[in-house]
Amino acid sequence: MSPIVSSHINNNNPVHSFHVSLSLWNANGLRQSTVHDALSHVLDTHVLFVTETWLLSGSFPSDWSQFHLFGTKVPGAFGRGSGGVLAFVSPSCPFIVSQLPSYNPHTLSLKFGTLTVHCVYLPPPLSSDKVLSILHSLPLTSDTILCGDFNARFGSLLGDTNANARGNSLQPWIEESSLSILNASLAYGIPTFITFRRQKEVHSIIDLFLKNIGEIAMLKPPKHALLSEERLV
Repeated sequence: MSPIVSSHINNNNPVHSFHVSLSLWNANGLRQSTVHDALSHVLDTHVLFVTETWLLSGSFPSDWSQFHLFGTKVPGAFGRGSGGVLAFVSPSCPFIVSQLPSYNPHTLSLKFGTLTVHCVYLPPPLSSDKVLSILHSLPLTSDTILCGDFNARFGSLLGDTNANARGNSLQPWIEESSLSILNASLAYGIPTFITFRRQKEVHSIIDLFLKNIGEIAMLKPPKHALLSEERLV
């Protein structure tokens, strides 16, 4: 299952003050029939980021504005795509949202207010060196949020049951970049991926929010779950 986790950001800098609510969900293939239901779960959010849309072109019928990083076609899969990142922006969002240039094929970058948000989908087959190269390509200016499906596990740092090689390789970069992982401070131990294998629940924490800004008011799970193995964050 995939509940949504929402991050409510308060920046109390006297020059640049804003409050914004962000949500994140791995759809594992977003279908038109699920869009309305997904958005109905996040009516109090300004921006819903969706990873693994599998969308190759076009958009979804909705009164929410959309910004797309389209996926890539899977060879021999009858036109099905893989990857892809989408941002739904609520009609109630008080900021003008603009899409920044694409820094790499795995990141959707947006700007609203003084805030920059990079949303990534980093599939498991990527090597640790390739993932680090992708992340190094992103400009981490002040007031930056980095979120998405990293497929990186950090073990006890986030309250996960295990760590993996990607998580171990990312820790030095996170420290060098002066980033903090919000899952550690505000959602410790809360899984973002849940599935069942051999009738046993398996879960992990791979969908993350990182930031280099000051006060973050809240990172919380949603009231309802969506039908995906990964949680709406």
